[in-house]
Amino acid sequence: MLPKDSEVAGLLALQGGIGAEVQALLPLLDETLFRPAADILGRPAKRIRARLVEIGFAAGTGGVISDEDRRVCGRCADALEVLHAGSLVVDDIQDGSLERRGDSSLHVRYGIPVALNAGNWLYFWPLELVRGMNLDPGRELRMYRELHSTLLRAHFGQALDVGCAIDKLPREQVEATCLAAMELKTGALMALALTLGAILAGASEEVVEALREYGHGLGLGLQMLDDLGHKRLEDLRLRRPSWIWAFASAHLDAAEYERFVAAVRELPDAGALVGWMDSRSFLALARMEACDRIERSFGALERRLGPDFPVLEEIREIQAKVKHAFH
Repeated sequence: MLPKDSEVAGLLALQGGIGAEVQALLPLLDETLFRPAADILGRPAKRIRARLVEIGFAAGTGGVISDEDRRVCGRCADALEVLHAGSLVVDDIQDGSLERRGDSSLHVRYGIPVALNAGNWLYFWPLELVRGMNLDPGRELRMYRELHSTLLRAHFGQALDVGCAIDKLPREQVEATCLAAMELKTGALMALALTLGAILAGASEEVVEALREYGHGLGLGLQMLDDLGHKRLEDLRLRRPSWIWAFASAHLDAAEYERFVAAVRELPDAGALVGWMDSRSFLALARMEACDRIERSFGALERRLGPDFPVLEEIREIQAKVKHAFH
């Protein structure tokens, strides 16, 4: 099990999944792999995806969870947090971000080669965590397939993120491109968390698919709110697809959109852009729409599963946490 907060003492429990030929090399691997991995995993995190696994699991059991259920569910929740941490390490390298979770990004602290290898390794460790759950073969295979499919989708999204100069696209393509990048990355991973929890608990296909659809909506809304946060100018400077670009292309007339693009192109001098946004309450309006999208996703889930479905209150709580965390 991974630490739930800043404690990292239990990290090397993963040795149970390492072959004997590697065991002898653990002292060497500690410096170049386990320590960087423990570093990022031991930092304070919101653990939203871990909570979604628990909610998905409770949805499949009707809210009744045994001690053994909690152990297996906890391992699955950890797998999602590991996967998410790996994506952050790689994302920081590609964005040139200097900070992550209140400290230096891993590539700043350990160098790009070590950080990149650690981030990639964190993509694969969740598969070992699933193997350690001792599931029946059918359910284990389905879990693997969900993980593999999500990793492929996330890399499609990342390819759009790092390879698309969004200011060069025709305006009519901007919103769809930005939403696709967000949905393929953050939306897919949030959906995976709910889906794996539900599959693990043996939920019906109707429940699994309803949670999957909602997870995509929640993830999309979370990414929208995140794009409006403290890194928004960095994202704009890099011309990466983001909610700000999508909102601008969808809601501004042609002349205003050109003024927005021109102000972005003056970055890192942010004076014109900040003044333009402030004069139009742009960020507040974009945030309102992001929150409204989350609420619409919840409404669709409630209609699909019924107002008395067991975990709806817990889902409302996680929505509130998302909105507060990215305010």
